[in-house]
Amino acid sequence: MRIEKEDSAIQEAAARENVHFVLNGVRVEPGRLVATDGRVLVTREVRKEEGEEDFAPYLLDRSAFKSMKGGSLTAGPNGTATFRGEKGVEMSIPKQEKTYPKWERVLPNLEENPGITIMLSVEYLQKLLKAFKGVEKVNLTIVDGETAATLEGETSDGRKVLGLIMPMTLK
Repeated sequence: MRIEKEDSAIQEAAARENVHFVLNGVRVEPGRLVATDGRVLVTREVRKEEGEEDFAPYLLDRSAFKSMKGGSLTAGPNGTATFRGEKGVEMSIPKQEKTYPKWERVLPNLEENPGITIMLSVEYLQKLLKAFKGVEKVNLTIVDGETAATLEGETSDGRKVLGLIMPMTLK
């Protein structure tokens, strides 16, 4: 499978603490990467290489995955995966034979309950969240697809913080 430079960012969603070791890794599935820390979950589609066959999913340690910056990842039959980078770098990485959580179970059924869908700029969302420094939790309110989404929080000393982000036009 082809790992693009930006695909390595998925490791940011993996756990950093060793409470649940299996969550410290990135699950590699045919055509997809999955990472979760038990509170956030991210999946990323990845391109299959020409002639690539399906394989049994496996887990790679997040620290090994973090160093992958564009290249090809191949599942080996001997308990390892091989990463071949664009600049001639080659790594043999042990696959972790751990049971990964059944992540598909937490996906909402959008056919039964479509909810409200709005498109947000990732850049503006990051900018808004940086402005919430000192706030540990926020309430996110989405009224409809045309009204600003609001984030409301409170600093540890009780000062209120309010942020708005305008939705983008859905196309």
